[in-house]
Amino acid sequence: MPLNLSIIIPTLGYRSLFDEVLDAVKTVKPAEIVVIAPKHDYVLASLEVKELINFQVGPKGRGAALAYGAEVASQEWLLFVHDDTVLAANAHDEIKRFISDPNHINKAGYFIFKQDEDHIKSWLLEKLVMLRNIFLALPYGDQGLLIHKNLYHQLGGFRIDYPMMEDVDFICKLGRKRLVRLNAQAVTSAVRYRNSYLKRIARNARCLFLYFSGKDPIEIAKIYEQVV
Repeated sequence: MPLNLSIIIPTLGYRSLFDEVLDAVKTVKPAEIVVIAPKHDYVLASLEVKELINFQVGPKGRGAALAYGAEVASQEWLLFVHDDTVLAANAHDEIKRFISDPNHINKAGYFIFKQDEDHIKSWLLEKLVMLRNIFLALPYGDQGLLIHKNLYHQLGGFRIDYPMMEDVDFICKLGRKRLVRLNAQAVTSAVRYRNSYLKRIARNARCLFLYFSGKDPIEIAKIYEQVV
């Protein structure tokens, strides 16, 4: 069965982990791979020829880049993946299973959060994310998002004016009843946490609180980018 799937990956530029990200999504066959970069990058653009990847120069900001990727994607199903997140080997089977179920046309799938290092702090963070998913129904963008294009547009898509929190905004529009956990891991880089897990977790919680308190996501992004 053809997947009719476009995998959308916004990136800020070439990084060593990005090769691993691409290797993982290329196992999801057949699928269109759309890479969105904020400026023309010859290293990334060369992938279009070598790897049959649809390279696009798109707008700055994650929300705008994700929305742009959805617009240029040619397939019926959309899978949004961050450029530091590697899908597990069984992701292809889980994606195929989800797409093949007609009841999922009005639902969205997300992966199990996993960090790329074995450490007690990573394990605790993974459990915190699991609890957030269960009790708040809030998987973040680093857990991926698999959704039919019709439902994506019906809900208004990602906010192009949000430099961050675009994932929270969209998940809230989806609602708990339309979310389905896929039984495969999305393995995300732990590099942002290595200086201080506690401070990073506290800052993430603060940003979430500020968002639900009505704070402008542009101002929240400034807080998020502060050095821990």
